[in-house]
Amino acid sequence: MSVRRDSFRIVKIRFVNFHNLGTGVVDLPGGGHLFLLGDNGSGKTTLLDAIHYVLSAGDIEFNAAARVAGAKNVGGRKVQGVVMRYNVEAGGPMNKDGGIAYAALELASVETGRTVSICVGLSATSMDVAYDSWGGMADAPVADLPLAVEDGDRSRAAFRDEFAKRIKALPVGHYFAKIGQYATAVAERFFDDAETYRNVCRILAIGKAYREIASKAGNLNELFRQLLEEPNRETFTSLVDGLRSIDESRDRLDRIETRLGFLRKLKRGRDALVQTKENLVCAAWKRADIDFSEAAAKERELEEERTKVVAEINVANGGLDVLKRERDARQAELQDLKAKDASGLLQREKQLAQEAAALEGECRAKDDARARC
Repeated sequence: MSVRRDSFRIVKIRFVNFHNLGTGVVDLPGGGHLFLLGDNGSGKTTLLDAIHYVLSAGDIEFNAAARVAGAKNVGGRKVQGVVMRYNVEAGGPMNKDGGIAYAALELASVETGRTVSICVGLSATSMDVAYDSWGGMADAPVADLPLAVEDGDRSRAAFRDEFAKRIKALPVGHYFAKIGQYATAVAERFFDDAETYRNVCRILAIGKAYREIASKAGNLNELFRQLLEEPNRETFTSLVDGLRSIDESRDRLDRIETRLGFLRKLKRGRDALVQTKENLVCAAWKRADIDFSEAAAKERELEEERTKVVAEINVANGGLDVLKRERDARQAELQDLKAKDASGLLQREKQLAQEAAALEGECRAKDDARARC
């Protein structure tokens, strides 16, 4: 399964000693569309060439518009002419002893805003001698790339070894001595695979012609034959089938989106139902927990009352035992008294009491008589 890559937009274009553009920076705020307006020879195509050269690692034709339009002087369409700043009007290079040129792009991730800068360096010593090229990449703004160095009171394009040493000091900075290595790095960083990268470069090369060419063409069929390669019939048929498949896939995707919307709605309803059930279960558990706590408290209260009652019963039983013992003692005394009464003591007591009462009566009578006397 392929890893999804970030989408990038070009937000800045930087060039150093690059053909008739010279040295400068072009800002594209937010990575929006780039519209170029200017007179012929003002550098519109050269700016596009710089962008395409950096993206394709040099796999382009410089100023294809001039070729199709019928320009005879081809010096400005060579890499050596770009580096040595070939001047069409003068009919020769401005930098006759050769030179170094750079073109660089700053790209920003649409998803994260992360910045990545890529660049290509070119050097040439003559219009007829092979040129040299190298590349660089770093997770840094394009302004931080070491494309130029201060040399006394002037600024000049960095030599290859100066560039190689300084770019490695940048975050995730890489120097590619061979342009093929740079192309591989660009393909791996920004595209799904090398084949996709090659196809994109091919599209860039095809798209080099623009409306001004069409305005000069009397026969559009002939124009397109000059601009475009003859398509491979098998590839063309496969492309048409692919487009049809895309339409069918889009219809299926719409149906899937509809079903997905229904399933999401169903899932939200199910989640709400599950949440409600969970709330009810939680409420029931809390109620049961409260009831259990109250029952446990009531049980403790009853146990305390039972303990008190048992203690009171134990005290009462102790008092009952004392009363029983007193009752038994009284019964024993009663039986003893009954036994004594059986021997006539009680009767004798009653008789003596009667006699004492009689004597007391006689005494009171005598006392009363004596008082009368």
